[in-house]
Amino acid sequence: MPRTVVRDPIAEIRRALLDEKSQMEWERRQSEPPPTIGTGDSADQAAAFQEQFVTLQRKDQQAVKIRLIDAALARIESGEFGQCLECEEEIAPARLRAVPWASYCVKCQERQDERQEPERARFALST
Repeated sequence: MPRTVVRDPIAEIRRALLDEKSQMEWERRQSEPPPTIGTGDSADQAAAFQEQFVTLQRKDQQAVKIRLIDAALARIESGEFGQCLECEEEIAPARLRAVPWASYCVKCQERQDERQEPERARFALST
């Protein structure tokens, strides 16, 4: 009689989170420091500034993602993983498979995004 393998979805998600965190940390260690702005004509300085901005932005995004992964791992350890932080309803398993560090169900995440949109627009206008 064939033996069936019972999979633990939380253990699989935990493993995926740890793998993603390792990848993010490796990328952060491997990335070059942003170029310094100094010599050269204004075009060279503008290019260096743009490259510096992109490098720092990527590092910031990686740091945010690592914090989200750490928070998800903490929720796994506490037994609260898969529960929306806002409405406390279950986060859909398909969402957790796609975005295992998700803290909110789709409905609450949309509300979070709507709240942040005016601030993003204000920031874009001020720069």
